[in-house]
Formats: sequence, C-alpha cells, structure tokens
Amino acid sequence: MKYKQLIPIIALATASIPIHATVVDLDFSNHIEDTNLNNSFGPSYDGPVMHFLNVGVHNGKTIDAKISSRIIGDATFLYHTPNYKEGSTQPSGDIGFLYQTNSPGPAGLIYTFEFFDGTDGLSGTFSIPYTIPEFEMIGYDIDGEPVQSEQVRVYKNEGFFSYQTGSAGASLTAEESPDGLSVLFTGPGTNYNETDTSGAVKFTYKNTSIVTLQFETVTASNSPLPNPIFSAFDGNWDLDDFTPPIGSSDESDFGDAPDSYNTLKSNDGAEHAMTSALYLGSSVDADTDGQPGIASNGDDLDVDGNDDDGITILTSLEKGLDALINVNASGSGYLQAWADWDMNGSFDEGEQILTNHPVVSGVQIVPIRVSDSATIGSVQTRFRLSSNPNIPSSGYVGDGEVEDYVFNVTDPGTTIQHSGYYTAAFEDNWPEIGDFDLNDVVAYYRTTIVSKDGEVLRFDITGTIMAYGASYGNGLGWKLNGFSESDINLSLARLEKNGVTRANISPFTGEDKSIASPGGDLVVVASLNLREDIIINEECKFHRTNPSCSASLESEQMTFSISLPFNDGSEPSVSSLLPLNGADPFIFAAGYGLYHGDSFSTAPGTDLEIHTADFPPTSRGTLVSSFYGIAQDDSDPATSKYYRTTGNLPWGILISSPWNHPSEYIDIGDAYPDFAEWATSGGTEKTTWYLNPTASNTWSTAD
Repeated sequence: MKYKQLIPIIALATASIPIHATVVDLDFSNHIEDTNLNNSFGPSYDGPVMHFLNVGVHNGKTIDAKISSRIIGDATFLYHTPNYKEGSTQPSGDIGFLYQTNSPGPAGLIYTFEFFDGTDGLSGTFSIPYTIPEFEMIGYDIDGEPVQSEQVRVYKNEGFFSYQTGSAGASLTAEESPDGLSVLFTGPGTNYNETDTSGAVKFTYKNTSIVTLQFETVTASNSPLPNPIFSAFDGNWDLDDFTPPIGSSDESDFGDAPDSYNTLKSNDGAEHAMTSALYLGSSVDADTDGQPGIASNGDDLDVDGNDDDGITILTSLEKGLDALINVNASGSGYLQAWADWDMNGSFDEGEQILTNHPVVSGVQIVPIRVSDSATIGSVQTRFRLSSNPNIPSSGYVGDGEVEDYVFNVTDPGTTIQHSGYYTAAFEDNWPEIGDFDLNDVVAYYRTTIVSKDGEVLRFDITGTIMAYGASYGNGLGWKLNGFSESDINLSLARLEKNGVTRANISPFTGEDKSIASPGGDLVVVASLNLREDIIINEECKFHRTNPSCSASLESEQMTFSISLPFNDGSEPSVSSLLPLNGADPFIFAAGYGLYHGDSFSTAPGTDLEIHTADFPPTSRGTLVSSFYGIAQDDSDPATSKYYRTTGNLPWGILISSPWNHPSEYIDIGDAYPDFAEWATSGGTEKTTWYLNPTASNTWSTAD
C-alpha cells in the first residue's frame, strides 16, 4: 500500500480461546531507541532494529521484543514509527514501518519479531527467548493496488496455527507453498478501506518466540519510483466479519502419555503439524488426537503402526548418573526432552533433561543426566523435535514430532558428596597490576563427586559467573589432580552453559570433541571466551561491576557445569579425591590474535594463564615463564611464588565463601581495608578480611 494509506498488521485477542491457552495482547509503545525523525506518521527511527520493553505479560512474566527489518530485492528500508496511530478511531500501541521499492518488479521486506523474558533483572537484556503460548495478528488493507501487488508470507514452523480471511467473496486468498512450509496471502488489488476485512487476514500463533512476516511486493512499470509502502503492527484493535478459523495444517502428530502430561487436544496436548521435512525416527503418522495410556504405547499400536521409533536408550538409566540415548532424526532441528523423575504425573520445573539440543539428519548419540532424586522404577518421558527452539512440553508447534516413552530407572546405590562453595576472582592485566579491582572474572562454584562402593563414578564442577569487569577476552578453566583425561568417558562428558549442553564440546579443550587435547596437565575448560558467552549491555560496558548501570540492563549471570564420568575400570578411589576443595582455577587469554595488554608485543592467546596466588601455570601456559619479573610481577619458581607483586599482592584469589566483589575501578584495598595486611603477611594476618567490606565500594551478591 502507498505510504499515504494505512496498512497495519495488528496483534489482538478476539478469537475463541482453548481451555488451557492464554492469549497475550501485545503492545509496541515502550521503545528503547530514541526516535530521530519526525514525519506525517509521527516520531520515527531510521535504524533497522528496534527494541521494546513490556510488550505483554504472561503467567506473571514480562515480555520484551526485538523487531528487525531486512529488505528483499531492489528495495530500501526507511524507518520504524513506534506507537503509530492515525486519529481517535485508529489503534494505538502499534509499530509502523516504511520501505520503498526502487525499480519495477518483485521486492519487499522481511519483518521479524523476537520475544524475550523481560522480567525484573532480565528487562532490556534481550538474552533469554520467551515462548508465548498464544497470540493473534491481524493484517489489513493488504489487498494491493493497480500499480503494485501486496502479499504477506507466514511460516508454519514458527507456530503458525490458523488464519481467518474476510467473509466477502473478494477477500484475500491463501496459497500454500509447494514445500508445504509457508502460506502466502494475496489481495485482489481492489484497495479496500483499512477497516474492511475483505482486505484483511487474521493469524493465530502458538508456542513461539519468533515470528517472520515476509512482505512480497511487485511494482508495476508504470508506477512512480521510488515507490513507498507503509505497514504497521498493533496489539489492541479489533475487526469483525472474518470467516471461521482455518488450520495451518490438515494433519498433526500427538503424544500418548497419560493425559496428566497434556496429551489430548482438549487438554492443550503436545501437537505437531506434520511435514515431510522434520520428524523423529523412520516415519511419522497422523493422529486425530492424543492416545493417552500408562504404557505410552497408543501411538505404537494404532492402525498406522509404530512411529515412536526416534529415541533408543543405549545404557541403563541409573539414579544420579549419566546415560546415553540414540536419537534418529529426519532433518535438523532442536530436541527438547522431559522426565517425570518424581512421577507425580506432570513435567515440573527442573525436569527438562534436554533444552534446545541441536540435532541433524541421521543418527546421533546424546548424553542425559538422571536426577539424583529420581523415582526407582518406571518413569514417564517426552521428546519433542521442532525447528523452533524453546517449545514447552505441551501445546501446538508448527513442525516436527512428539514421542512419549516409559523408561526404567534403577538405583546403583550411589553416594553424592559436594564441596563447599568457592569464589575465585582475578585481575587479568598480569604482569601489570592494572586497576586492581579483582573483578575482571569472578566465579562462584563447587565440586561434586558421585561414588559407589568407594569408587568415584563422576566428578563435576558447577557454578556461576558473578562478574566480568574486563575489556579483554578471558577463558576460565581448572587444573585437576587425582586422575587422568584417559580415565574419562568422553562420549558422556559434557559442558553446559545456562543449563544447555554445548553439543559435542569437550570439557578438556572447550572445542569439538574430535580435537585432541594437547596432553600434559589435566585441564578442564568452562569457557574459551567469557566476554562472548556473557551478554553484556553496551550501556553497562561490563557485567555486574558498574554501579551506575541500571540493574534492569544487567544480563542474567552465566551458569556453567563441567561433568566428567569415568570409564568402567578407571574409577579413582573416593579417598584419592577427598577432601573436595576449590582445585586450581585460572583464567587465560582468549583466541590467538586478541589483544591482552601492552606487555605483549603480539597477542598471546591461550598460552597466557593467570592463576590464583602461588599456583604455577599448567603445562599449557607456555608463555608465562618468559614474563616473570616483568612490570609488577615478582614470581619466583624457586620459592614457589607465582602471580604476586613484590608486596605479595595477588592477581587471583580463592575464597571459601560467597563474596561481594569490588565495584568497577575500585582498588580492592579500598573495598576491603584488611586486604593489604592479609596479602603482605602471606595470609597469616586478617584471615577474615573478605568478611569486612566497605559496602559502598562493593557489588553485593544480592544485587
């Protein structure tokens, strides 16, 4: 539609609501970017991306949104208009956009909505995708003109559930793409008034965190060029006279667990629109509804045969231990899985065993962890494959398959022992002292062993990055003793970030498991570059160190887990690993070529290690010895003095408790008045220095 006419697409909540669905009403008025243009549509912004806070609320959670534009063909994006409205009869809380075609023929715009958890401390971070259970969008006055066609394409895999066109005979038409993956809505070129539903279409989406609307325009050769086209989205306007909803797919796959796990359609059952592009196992068949049963075999025994054949248990499921499953997929997507470990009849929080695990076409082996508190006996599980990430255990998604299984859990008589919690804090400017706020990397963690009959079955390190006050990239690792890398079952070993397994990444290198470790000391790696792993808001510059940064802009602390299961016959004794302690944490420079201070004529890479005081570098830290005695360093291997200044000040500390780290650019001596005496005494004086901060100079762990 020409820019002088209104062509909104509006999110609203008017259709009938399934029993368990919650329709979220969206509002795009609270934008972060300052507008920098004024025109007839209102204050506008000419960047390709806009961010919005509090576009909706669901289940007590606040939802933020990121909206991106990308042109197709010979077109130019001009601007967004947040909270666009035209007169008292028009909707409010919308976002408009203007683009132009520059030559005759096809061109257009891809407009993408991404939704994020914006609750409390996550507000404005746009870091954790949020899956909205149901929302609706209406696109109106997209019926075209004599000088241009107007079409909008939607994608089924993004939770596109149903649509409604106008009730008049000359309304928009819907055409499914040949591959069955999208639907194109086309107007007859009659240029209806924007309130006439003949030129409108209403979409319903379910269980998605992303929506792509692709506007496909063909400009006639007799059109004045460039040809501007305006559209808008809104969250609270209504139009009548639509046809009854038409499903985006004629066939669906359902699960067969007991209905307390949401299996039947009437109970918001797990449902997948069937496609030929993505499913589990060798086949998938259509179901009219879920087929609940205590053995989860309703889909196995129906007339179309057993299509629940994508998941196979390769090793026994033993309480508190790791197991391997075989996953067979027909295409690439994300695998989610749940296990009702306590068998209370529902998949509760904490019972998701795979989150956004990437799979590809073919067979792959995937490790899972059996809960320490799992019920012994039969346990209900659910596996869902989709090209859309972050889907829940129930409800509709636009492609893939759901498979429910009952597996048996046994008890090997294991014992689980945890260390206390430790805080490791580092200054990353070695061999220079830097600002000496010891907050460049602050990690809070503990170690765990799982044992049976005096032998250790698994060793874990789990924790949280409490602060990152560094401009440099830094990795984080530990040197371990008491066993060797060859003792570990690498296929079961795993590295997790924020509860998600980093697929096929070795804990020993932080790289693909096919890349061999360099040998030497036993080292495990939580991150190769924390600055890339932690989402840092530009306004904050650092992570949880800048007191002038609004807490709402700080990203959630990054959690990590390193898990090392032992090979049968290679288990160390419990006595060889006890007592559990903080081990030897260290940071290291990120990838080769990345700057890490003026002391180095060339960027050092991972050969540069910084350990806590008096721990030497590992056999991998080959660069370090060349810089002893440089700048402020006073390391002396002959006296086992490492990473200390002439005044005994350390570049790294290890504390057996939580710790309120100094705020940015605050010397640790100003944050903790007893620190200097403790350090210069070699740790014999003021041994509880870390309990007595100057509160105004530290960042509380409660912040």
